[in-house]
Order: sequence, then C-alpha cells, then structure tokens
Amino acid sequence: MTIKKAMTEGGVVCGVESLDQRIITYKGIPYAAPPVGENRWKRPQPVQKWEGEKLCDNYSKIPVQPKRKDGFWKREFYPLDLEYSEDCLYLNIWTPAESTEDKLPVFVWIYGGGFEYGYSNSMYIDGHSFAKQGIVFVSVNYRVGLLGFFTDPLLDEENEGGNSGNWGIWDQIAAIKWVRRNIGAFGGDPDKITVGGQSAGATSVQILTTTEWTKGDITGAIMQSGGGFYSFFDFPYRAKKDMQASASLKEILGVATLAEARKLSVEEILEGQRRLLEKDVLAYFPIVDGTILKEDINVAVKEGRVHNIPYIIGNTSEEQMFHIGTPKEKFIENVRNNFGEDADAYLKACFVDDDEAYREVLFGLMSENLQQSVYDYAKFRNQHGGKDVFVYEFSRRLPGEDNVGAIHSADYFYTFQCLQHSRRDMRGVDFELARAINTFWGNFIKTANPNGEGLPCWPAYAQGSPVYMDLGDYIHKRWIRYNERQRIRSAFFQK
Repeated sequence: MTIKKAMTEGGVVCGVESLDQRIITYKGIPYAAPPVGENRWKRPQPVQKWEGEKLCDNYSKIPVQPKRKDGFWKREFYPLDLEYSEDCLYLNIWTPAESTEDKLPVFVWIYGGGFEYGYSNSMYIDGHSFAKQGIVFVSVNYRVGLLGFFTDPLLDEENEGGNSGNWGIWDQIAAIKWVRRNIGAFGGDPDKITVGGQSAGATSVQILTTTEWTKGDITGAIMQSGGGFYSFFDFPYRAKKDMQASASLKEILGVATLAEARKLSVEEILEGQRRLLEKDVLAYFPIVDGTILKEDINVAVKEGRVHNIPYIIGNTSEEQMFHIGTPKEKFIENVRNNFGEDADAYLKACFVDDDEAYREVLFGLMSENLQQSVYDYAKFRNQHGGKDVFVYEFSRRLPGEDNVGAIHSADYFYTFQCLQHSRRDMRGVDFELARAINTFWGNFIKTANPNGEGLPCWPAYAQGSPVYMDLGDYIHKRWIRYNERQRIRSAFFQK
C-alpha cells in the first residue's frame, strides 16, 4: 500500500507513482495563496481552498528571475530555461509511507541561487534517494530577487510591526508551518523535521534555525556551503535602514506609490532588479528586519541564541566564488575597511607584496573563509553546550578536462545521489562517495547522527579533539587546524 491521495488544508491532492512504485510523488502542491496583485511584497497568505481533487503530477512554474547567461553555471546546474511566474508558492513531496500512521522523518530542502535565482524543480533536487531510505522529502519554492527581498518605508507602513523585506524567508517559514500541519497526511512525522539547504539555501537554513518564528518546528539542520560564523562576507548582516538607503520605489521602479508598483509587469520588475544590482550587488541578501532577525545572525551564533538542535555543516574545498578576479587594490581596500587594526597582519598573511603568492592565496580564500566560519560555528555551539555538530569538507574534484575541482555546488550531485543527471563522466569513486554522503545525510535525518553500518566513523565536533570529515576520494576524518589567516580572521570577529 502507498499513499496516493492526501487531505491537506487546501483540499485533496493526488500523487503519482514514481519509477520506483514504492514511492509516490506530489508535485506542485500550493502552500500559500499566489503572491500577486495586492499580495505582492506581503507575507504569504493562507492557501486558497479548492473543490474536488487536485492532481499534483507536474512542477509549478519557477519564481520570477532573470534568464541565466550562458556559461559554466548554466551548463552545469541550470541547463533548461524554465517558465517563471509570480504564482510560485508551491512545494513537492516524495513519500515512501504506506500509511498515515508511519510517522516517517521529514527532510525539507531549501535551494540556493544567491537569493536572485533558484527553484525546487531542478533535476538535481530529486527526493527519490531519501525516500528510499524511509524519509518523506519536501522541496520548496520561495520568492527571490526584487520580489523576494525588496524593502521600502512605504512597505513598512502596511506591515505588522512596521517592518518589510525578507519575503522569501517568510515563504520558507510558511512552508515549514504548512509541512508541520499537513505532513502527517503523507505519512510524515510533524515532530521530526530536518531542514537542509546549499549556498543561499544554507544561509536560509541558518536564519530559520535562529529566528523565533520556527522555534520548535525544526529538529535538525544541514547547511552546505552557506552557514557559519561570518560565512560569506567580512561584515555583519545589514540592517533594514541601510538596505532602504540604497534603493527606493521611485529610483528603482520609477513609481511613487505601492499601488503603481503592484501593477508593474514582471518584466518591469526584472528591469528594476537589474538596475538595483548594478548599484548594490547584495540588494537581495536577507536583512536584520527587526522581526525575523532581531540582531545580526553572527551575534546570535556567538551568544548562543540559535536553536539547540543537531547540525551538519560544511563546505567544498575549492569554493572559488567571490575573490577571484578582485584587483589587488580593491582587495586591500576591503580588508582595511573590515579588519581595522588587524588589517596589516591579515594583509601580510595574504602575501600582498608577492604577486604570485597572493594569487594563490586569493584562489583559495573563499573556501578558507567558509571553512573557518564552519569551525567557529561548531566551536560556539560546543561552548554553549549545544547538541552535536558534525563538520565536513567536500574535497572530491569533479571529473573533466576543465579541471574545475571541488567547486561551489559540486556536492549537489552527491547529496541527492543523482550523478546520472550530470554531464560529466562520473566514475566508480563518485558513485561510492554519493552513496556514502546520501546515507550519512539520511542517517542524520532519521537519528540525529550520520553514523551507521558500513560507513567510516564521523565524530561530532568536540573542543578537546576537533575533527571534520573529509568527503573526497576516500572518506576519512581530519584534525581541524587554522592557518594564520584563519586565526587572525577568527580572532577579529570574536572580539
């Protein structure tokens, strides 16, 4: 028996058998009302009820976002140009449950994309491998870009608490609340929900495990290349007032009122989004809005004000995202602006007086910073007596003559054990690694511990013997050691 029909708060939904007939998929279940018209730039509203049965056999349209330019990221991860729509607040479920009484653990996935791109119906976000392990898998769409993160004083006036912005995070919160209320109908346990994500999705997970709005809803978290203590940037999360100072309705969209702004087409919204990005590359990053986030998230980590749940957190060994191509003069300026009296020591450790050595440092700096931020996150959780944190680094270099290495997002293929969707010539070691990672994650979702039969032992972080798991050509644990740059950076941010 399988669950091919479920009663949700919106109405009855019907799923379809997957290739593995033990797993039923539901694609395109609405978890909130369409955020269109008067609902544009508002918190997600309750789902609109429907009559009869809704067949959920196709993904919804993706959130509004620019078309990706041809290049590595498009070829590797987003080869298809999919149709977008503001009506995008849908989720997808893979369930192996035979009965609503099964109460299987639940894994909710939040995609990345820099908060400007992304969608849940990527061919890499495939829940089958988790469902085969007895897990109910859920992938979620949320608003991105200008529609997902714009804030303005006029929007403040009409919102509860006088705060606006972070609409995409509100979507994620609404989705988790929906899962909590409805997942029992799909055989899932509403009291055993792990939330995971990669890149911006991992940053989202860190917000969701910090805000009071999801306290008690999440029992475990997995953050891949996006969570930590000062993870991506050498500055705090921006306050709402600082974000609003960089843009206004009139400047970005050419209108004076919200009524006018809500009548603009999505093409006009995307054009305004393009103009804003030219001015502010972090225009769509989540902010300290005073409601979801009441303080800089890094302060919350340092002071222990995050959810006391078990975590898996890590990064890839060759993230190579932001610093590559940064002119030396600009890099030095950024360091001096952010590191204060420690700037000279940090610049010396970066070998800025030796061009060849400096280029080598710059190439690995993103991974190095993320690695250190992960270590610090685990250390703070340990110091505050938190539940177990399991630290990893993904070091398997992707096969191919282009030699891209263990680049940002490379672990996507392995997390979901879907190497068959990759354009690369994967080898036996890749399939073994994918099986191990997917099983580690599955064990963690089920038991709050990634360890299990047939896998190398993965110890939790401990202050006296800090180790991480190297997920590479062979899987083994390694000691956590800071280099000089990491030591300076870590000490500076802990002041």
